[in-house]
Parts: sequence; C-alpha cells; structure tokens
Amino acid sequence: MTGMIGSGVFVTSGFAVESLGSRTLVMAAWLVGGLVALCGAVAYGGLARRLPKSGGEYLYLSRSLHPFCGFLAGMVSLTAGFSGGIAFAAMTCQEYAKGILLLPAWMPSQTLATAVIIICFLIHIEAGRVAARLNTSIVLLKILTLMCLIIFGYSVVGWPSAVAEQSIQGASTGATIDGFAMTVVWVMFSYTGFNEAIYVASEARVGRRTVPRALVLGTFLTTILYLAINDIFLRAAPLVELAGQSQVAAIAAAALGGRTAQLGMSIVIVLSTLSAAAGMTMAGSRVATAMAEDGLLPRWLKGQSGRSRAVLVQTVLALILVYGTTLQKLLGTLGVTLSLCSA
Repeated sequence: MTGMIGSGVFVTSGFAVESLGSRTLVMAAWLVGGLVALCGAVAYGGLARRLPKSGGEYLYLSRSLHPFCGFLAGMVSLTAGFSGGIAFAAMTCQEYAKGILLLPAWMPSQTLATAVIIICFLIHIEAGRVAARLNTSIVLLKILTLMCLIIFGYSVVGWPSAVAEQSIQGASTGATIDGFAMTVVWVMFSYTGFNEAIYVASEARVGRRTVPRALVLGTFLTTILYLAINDIFLRAAPLVELAGQSQVAAIAAAALGGRTAQLGMSIVIVLSTLSAAAGMTMAGSRVATAMAEDGLLPRWLKGQSGRSRAVLVQTVLALILVYGTTLQKLLGTLGVTLSLCSA
C-alpha cells in the first residue's frame, strides 16, 4: 500500500476530468485500473510462492522466459518504475507543500522536490531498517487519515446513490475510446506499486505466504480507498474547477471544509508522497543488486554495500527527471512504460 497510495491518486483525476469531461467515466477508469491491478496481484502472488526471492520482474522473467526479457524489465524498473516514481512523488509533494511553506522567490522551483529525494536517500543509507519501520507507521497514519477524510467527505456530499451525473462542456477528447484509454494509463500509474512487496520477498518472514497475501489484500483495500476518495473529490467541487488541475485534492478539500481542510489535506499529501518516495528508494535498490549478482550490471552494485551505491544511482536518475520534465508529461510517460512492462 506504501507504493500505491503515494502521489498519483492526489493528481490524476484533475487531468482525467479534463480528458473525459465526465465524472462517471473517470470513476469507471479508476475501477478498471483496480481490476487490472488485482489480476496482477494474483499473478505476482503465484510467482512469489514459486520463487520467494527479491528482484521483482527481472528475477521472474529471467528465470521463466529468457535473461534478456528480465534485463529489459529490470532496466524499466530501475529507470521508470523507481527513479521515475520517486521523481513523481517528490514533484507531487512539492506541488502541495507550496501551500504550506513560503519559499523565497530566488529559490529554484525544484528545491522542495530535490530536498525530498535527498532526504529519502540519506535516511535509507544511514538507517534502512529504522526507516522501514518509520515508513510503516506513516502509512498506517496515512490510511487512517484518508478513512477519516472519506467519512467526513460523505457526510458533506452525501452517499453515491443520491448523485446525478456531472459533465463539463467542451472536454478536449470527450467520451472517446482514445480519451478513456489514456485516462486508464494515467490511473494505472497510481496502482503500479501493487507489486512492491515482491522486491523484498527474500527479506519477508515466511515469504511464500506473507507476500502473496500482502499483494492481494493491499491491492483490494487500496482500490476501495481510491474509489471512495475520488468519488468525494469529483463531487466536492464543480468539475470545471478540477479539470486540468494537479492539486485536485486540495481544491476538493477547500470546497468541503474551507482553508483549514485544504491545509490539512496538503499536510497529509506531503507525508503520503514522502512515504511513497521512501518506500521506492528502499525497494528499487534490490533490483539493481539482483541484476549485478547475475552479471548484468557492474560488480560494485553487488551485496549490502552495493545496495547503497544502487540507491545513489537511483537518486541521481530521479533528480535528472525532476529538472528535466513536468508533472503531467512524467505521468503520461511512466503510465505507458509501466503498463506495457506489467502486461
């Protein structure tokens, strides 16, 4: 759940509304994404039972199909899956932190995202096990806060059964196959962390049992949370105000409870994206280590010391993406790349 509930859910629906112009279609895209992720969780769970080792897609494809297939999947994981995911989480954290922190005008716009990435790097290097426990605590707090938000939101906007369809005129693509498919690609990025547990499978207690359960249960609970929270976002404010906005959660919170609710939501999202970036920093290094041990990456990435170097490489790649792209462009690129790799 750390890998999934991080950044995408607080950003994607604004772009989806702009693309589709319909609340119902946006919710349908979130449901389709959840069903695909659940299928993936079942499939990955079966693989984890057969091969309870760390390494993710690289390990499974190398052993089951061909080492070259594993190599391609491993490179996608290292670049798009983890470095790209860390960059996206850090950039989302930056977007929402702007409403909390007042930064000097001379400071570069990417300063906050850079700080998030470097903090995650330092925490993992200096206190990996402690960081894992802290991250788990943040996730539990995050889920509890989201559940409170959902209860409060439904008390304000009412339950779904009493809702009329909302749409906006002049949507860029309308209800076309292309528009819906692109929206599902964006949505799938919010679900891509469903398989994060497989990257540390060899470090889990009784991995053959706990990892498959974690995958399926975590994905199911996240799908329910996503549907509920997006239902509230899309009904809290007029769709025309949400269309194309990256801070869709803050806009919805302001409509629900004013400036106080907006500030509270921004704080929750900052913590959420920080924990997501930390979780990906921890998991991504295991892929590089597994590839190095098979001779596909340099030897200096092997073993425990190699993990620290792998985290450094991952951090540098994430920083390059932060300074080289925008949030929406990164969302589209990662969504397409990771969806193809998962398929």
